[in-house]
This record gives sequence, structure tokens and C-alpha cells, in this order.
Amino acid sequence: MKLIKITTFESLQFEISNVPRQKVIFRGVKDSEKHTLITSIGRTFNSNQAGTGFPSFERRLFTRFKERAIPYLRSVPTTDLEWLALAQHHGLPTRLLDWSYNPLVALFFATQQCNEDPTDNSLDCAVYIYKTPNKTLNSSFTDDPFKVKNTSKYRPSHFTDRIVAQRSVFTLHHEPKISFEDNNRIIKLVIPGPQKPQFREKLRLFGVGPSTLFPGLDGLAEELSIYEKPFKSISEQV
Repeated sequence: MKLIKITTFESLQFEISNVPRQKVIFRGVKDSEKHTLITSIGRTFNSNQAGTGFPSFERRLFTRFKERAIPYLRSVPTTDLEWLALAQHHGLPTRLLDWSYNPLVALFFATQQCNEDPTDNSLDCAVYIYKTPNKTLNSSFTDDPFKVKNTSKYRPSHFTDRIVAQRSVFTLHHEPKISFEDNNRIIKLVIPGPQKPQFREKLRLFGVGPSTLFPGLDGLAEELSIYEKPFKSISEQV
């Protein structure tokens, strides 16, 4: 994996512009050291389990989600891969990793401010660039996603407005318990923690923020809590 240190928005643009945009996807992480390319189901199992039992644990979690999610759905997914995408979207640990076709979306998730966290700007973040293979899975894929032999890109159906807003895409992993590494296809852009405020400001200028990436009242409220600050009236300033 190629590592590149990025200190300015312009250098980020330069590195991205040097990568052929066709078939390239991006992922942002808040901690460049700890947040490797390991799936959420892998992290969950590795931190809470011991020994064998991963396949049964993963299947049990997924099956219970499918059984209990039905009453909350307007339309029911038709394949297990669509079910996985839905579960991932709502926070269930799965063998999918979130990516975006838009590098600014990845940059947002990498540099997103942790409210009231004094150590936020001391933590280096990163944007991963993955030059994916030719094959892309979509809603027509009906095979068992738990038995895939290779890691593949998966383009989901637009089952929620956030998928559209974030230009979301996933990778489906055949070895979900270990960090994904493809040295010839992955570039890691590391952004030093003290530089994050300038990247946040650039994203704000370009209109990339919670209200655009999370359409609805939740995104609006989060954006206002970040950007709107108290100010003194004229009488208070005198």
C-alpha cells in the first residue's frame, strides 16, 4: 500500500487528479493508525470473541436482523446482498466496507469534527483510494455473499436518499476478519491532525456537510450545531 502525507487541500487535489477516475472509489477514516480496512463484523468478532465460531456468529446476526427488520420496511430486499447493504446502512456489523465515488465525501468522513473532543485535532486521519478491478456486483447478484472467493465492489440500489447523496458504494469481503490490503491498487493519503480545520473549511466552502450528506432534519441539526456559534449583540459589545 502506498502512503502519502497530505498537508494542504491543493496537494490532495493533485494526488487525486493523478489517479484515473474510472473505477476509483474513496474511503475516509478518522484515525489513520487504528482504522485499517477491516470490516465492522471483523472488528466486532475480533474484539469480543475467542477461537472459532465466526461463520455461525455472522450468520446468526444477519438472520436475526432479517427476521426483525420486516415491520420497519417499505420494500423488502430480494437478495441477501441487498439485505447486507441495508443492514450495513443501519449500523449492523457486516462484511461490507463503505466507500464513495466522491473523494470529498470521503474527506468529510475523515475530517468530521468530534464535538467537544479536545484531542480531535491531534489525531491524524486518512483517505483511502482504491483502484478497483473491472468486476462490479449489483442488485442482479443472487449468489450467497457469505461464500464469495474474492473481494468485489458492490454498487447498491438507491434504497435511501443517503446512498444517493453520499454516492455510496461498498466492497464485499471474502476474508472479513482481516484488514484488506491490495498493495498495487490502494493509496493511503494521511492528513495530520492539526491540518484538519483547513480541510473542513474547504468542504464547507464547497457545500459538503451534514445537511447535504444526511438529507433531513438530523443532518440539518448536526450542521447547525457545528457551524453556528454564539455572537454578541451590538449592545453587548459596547
